[in-house]
Amino acid sequence: RPWIRDPRIVPYGNSMTTATGYSFPSGHTMNAATTFGGFTVRRDMPTALRVVTGLMVLLVGFSRPFLGVHTPQDVLVGAAAGMLVMWLVWRMMQWLEAHPENDRLVVLVGLLLAAAVAVYAAVKPYPEDYNAEGKLIVDGAKMANDTFKGVGWCAAFLVGWILERRYVGFSTDISVPEKLTRAAVGVLSYYAVSLLDPRPGRDHVLLLPADVLRLLPLPLVHEVSVPGEKGQHRNRLTGSARLQLFPIDDFRKKERKNKMSDKKIAVLLADGFEEGEALLTVDVLRRAGFTCDTVSVGEEVVCGSHGIRVLADRLLAETDPESYDMLVLPGGLPGADTLRDNETVLSWVRSFAGREDRYVAAICAAPQVLARAGITRGRRLTSYPGEKLRALFADAEYVDDNRLTDECVITDGNLITSRGPGTTLPFAFRLAELLGGDAETLREAMQYNALKESWLQTKTGNGSRIR
Repeated sequence: RPWIRDPRIVPYGNSMTTATGYSFPSGHTMNAATTFGGFTVRRDMPTALRVVTGLMVLLVGFSRPFLGVHTPQDVLVGAAAGMLVMWLVWRMMQWLEAHPENDRLVVLVGLLLAAAVAVYAAVKPYPEDYNAEGKLIVDGAKMANDTFKGVGWCAAFLVGWILERRYVGFSTDISVPEKLTRAAVGVLSYYAVSLLDPRPGRDHVLLLPADVLRLLPLPLVHEVSVPGEKGQHRNRLTGSARLQLFPIDDFRKKERKNKMSDKKIAVLLADGFEEGEALLTVDVLRRAGFTCDTVSVGEEVVCGSHGIRVLADRLLAETDPESYDMLVLPGGLPGADTLRDNETVLSWVRSFAGREDRYVAAICAAPQVLARAGITRGRRLTSYPGEKLRALFADAEYVDDNRLTDECVITDGNLITSRGPGTTLPFAFRLAELLGGDAETLREAMQYNALKESWLQTKTGNGSRIR
């Protein structure tokens, strides 16, 4: 992928979370070349249709590097491979027209090849590549799942093709009502089949070969890449007497991870926001696998309180609050004041605070927004130290003694508050935990635990823990 080759490349939208780590050639381009290209190369098709489908092939291919998800090399090879597959299938169909009795042989060979690909995908070694920060950048289980889906589609198509060819005799020379009935039956049948897989998060039953393959008693050796010293990587070999590369528990872990990564966070920015509090929080939440958008209450380019300019992902006026699970308000002045005086922001805060499945988080001077929104009565919270801010929370249980807090972060139900720039990391880790992320792995990978232990030893003089 381009962003693995060069970290300066930032793909569009959620491409990094939905794409597999390695992909050569471009699957989208291959599919377009075979699906639409088949119309383009047929001379018996209307000219307008050939032009439109040809443009679709070109546009799909162009979209891949434009979105930053493939290199031109991926696209060109994908298009060539798609055309090659299409030509081979065409020649096979020509051969079948001359030897129609061999259609079962075609299906048998196709199913054997599909099974071989599935086994290969299950037993091949998948390198677990980490970046310098210790974050996994390649998901081997996801790559194998993509292959299993392709195998399932291929096998189902071959079976359906021989059944239709031998017993159904499908024809399009029918009335429009009959065509509509067929379409409805097809859609409903596909939906019914998808319900056969009882596990949550499954799109359709064609993923089941993955669970069948895991039961094969095959001796395997997997090569795994793990982080070494100074950002280097070293390889280790692990053996197994049973196929355990992607057992069912791993699928469930991936399923939970996918559900976790579906969580979305909006970090509101106004001119004069505290850069450290905002951007470090975004950084941690994105490392945890969440979609975290910076949302500007004003212009697209927002200037922080220390002159750092940030291009916001979205504008508040064009954003639907229902799309998000958590609202984060960074401090900084006059940024926090601007948030406090914005009626749309206050409406968002009240809406999120009133729902058990939503969170509101504020740090430093931003808790004043909570007070203006009228959601602090009886709530336990904190803010940047000082009488001016503290006076705003007369109706709340205000915590200003760091010894009574967990790393200067206060959590009261769906309300999370913290004190200032220095407490941003524990603040962000706490947000990741509440959303189901693996905050402990992040603490370790980002050297936060080492820093904390060093500070604790220095503070106590004997290494004993304090709070």
